[in-house]
Amino acid sequence: MKQPLAQRKILIKFSIVFIIIVCVVIGLSRRDFAEDSNYYTSGQNLLYYESYSSTNQNNSIYTIAEKSRTPQVFINLSGEKERLTDSAHIEFNPVVNNNGDYAYAVHEYSTAESYIVLNGQIIAGTIEAKGLYKILEIDEKNLVFIYERLYDDKSFICIYDLERNSLKRKLIPFYVQKMKFINSENILLQAFNTNNMSMDIYLYNLYNDDLTPLLNSKQDEILDEVCFDKYFTIDTVSGDLDAKLLLNAYYMLFNYQENEPFSNSNNFLGRLSWNQSYRLEALIQLWNLNNDEQIKTKINSVVENIMVNSNGEIGIEDRYNPSFLWASKKYSIDKQTPISLMVDDAKIIYPMLLAVNQGLIEDAGLADRIVENAKKMHKYYEPYYNTKENMYIFPKGIAFWADGIWMPFNQQNVYGLVLIELYKATDDELYKDRCVELAEKFKSEFVYKDGQYLAWHYWPELLYQGWTKQDGLSINTPEQEPQIDCLYEDTSHAGINVKFILEFKDCFGDLVFTGNDINMLKNTFEDKIITGKEPFAFSRFMSGDLDYQKPSFRFVPNYGWTQLKTESMFNIYVNLLPLILPDFDQQSVIVAYLNSIDEINPNDTVNIEKRIFDNKGNLLETNIRIYIMEDICEYFSKK
Repeated sequence: MKQPLAQRKILIKFSIVFIIIVCVVIGLSRRDFAEDSNYYTSGQNLLYYESYSSTNQNNSIYTIAEKSRTPQVFINLSGEKERLTDSAHIEFNPVVNNNGDYAYAVHEYSTAESYIVLNGQIIAGTIEAKGLYKILEIDEKNLVFIYERLYDDKSFICIYDLERNSLKRKLIPFYVQKMKFINSENILLQAFNTNNMSMDIYLYNLYNDDLTPLLNSKQDEILDEVCFDKYFTIDTVSGDLDAKLLLNAYYMLFNYQENEPFSNSNNFLGRLSWNQSYRLEALIQLWNLNNDEQIKTKINSVVENIMVNSNGEIGIEDRYNPSFLWASKKYSIDKQTPISLMVDDAKIIYPMLLAVNQGLIEDAGLADRIVENAKKMHKYYEPYYNTKENMYIFPKGIAFWADGIWMPFNQQNVYGLVLIELYKATDDELYKDRCVELAEKFKSEFVYKDGQYLAWHYWPELLYQGWTKQDGLSINTPEQEPQIDCLYEDTSHAGINVKFILEFKDCFGDLVFTGNDINMLKNTFEDKIITGKEPFAFSRFMSGDLDYQKPSFRFVPNYGWTQLKTESMFNIYVNLLPLILPDFDQQSVIVAYLNSIDEINPNDTVNIEKRIFDNKGNLLETNIRIYIMEDICEYFSKK
């Protein structure tokens, strides 16, 4: 039901205020790099990703996504400008100190692994000890960064002595999200505490290893402004549930990738598919909440960027890479060959179809091209649809390990989401019929347990039966032994299937999936996936497995699952969740926040308590402001 105009106006003002509040909470200091951008790119299209300035403001370092390129590093040392990288990787979290020492993290293929480059050289130890290195901070004596050892779920703070070229690390009991030096001895950590289920601020002394919580408020504590060797501020954020969820979404949108840099890049590392697609979907959901024209403008810019980075636009077109799709390389056998996978392309085109169907694309020609590309995609994959089994297979001969083999359900069902939107856009029963076939096949392999739980396997049953060379199914994997899967699908990939079930049911009613299926999914989430609530911990798999991999908070389900809106989800998502992987692999959490919202009430409040500390951590001043909807609108309209 459409909201009354007066209420919609309030929501628009509410959203604008949220943006302002988020910018205050983030406390980012930015420089205008327009002059530098002309120097570095010679007029090419570019979008900024991250930037960092030394404490004396003489040196700066930043990452830029040029057209059809992943973000690269540029530096300005007292006016001397230089491009530092020209690679196919993603360089992120760049830092520089007053002396001109610089560092950044490098992602090559797996988002669970990276390494650190310091002054052009890889730091010894960040290659040998495999894991994820991220969140860098630097002064004239030390480079500090976080090491996530994901295989045993341990986090470390690492200190690299710039004079001695030595590295030490300390085990820490939380997930760090942000770091900032406040003086030459102490660094502030904004970290997610799984016991409190909130962001907390800690003071860490690099020399005696003291780690001290500053507030322990059990509310989100956000590191705001830091003036080196002088003072810093912390914002404690609370509020009504739905208002807080919306604030969380805005925080993520504006604290990371504010300029949508990955919309400007190619899909070789899958970042259009598994990063930008989630942000675009989130922007569309925000539009549905507030009809904010600024959000609509951003949606159109993102879509335009994505379309001009398709295969044909960047010079890729062959049998397995049609011009209208988006090839990746990281999933190919040699990680160099471009391959267009249905799942990657569907993730990209799905939110663009959402935007078309909701009338958000201002250029009618662009909207038509999106729909036509989706039609072409359907036609291209038609030879790879097995009408006997009602399943898609990977194209035989493609540079992928499972060429010729049945696709996992999540990969077929993300295309099912495309078919739903394509049917809405065209009213062509062809797309509905195929979507129904996929849904029926998927449901035929549902596993109902104890009359109250629902699960499924990652792969269709045919894969677990194995195959031989004589079957002639695959070139790259000509044979495979039969397998038994007791874990069922991991919750991350299962979220795509959950979303397909819910969107299919919303569009086609009980044609395939029933209310009982939905209730069983809720039971699975509450009783199987959640393995503990004090503190929260989650199984990685739908089976609720406790042995194959230890339950952990980092397995918290988000995309798709939060649309179920179970009782526990509100307690999980009310505060900001930690980004354990790099930000360019965790943007699905924004969609999760927005899906958790029940209804925005104009009388909802957001409370921000600002505390100012000196550079030793002593509290100087406290200012509490309760933001009521109407008061917020009036306050900022006067501003």
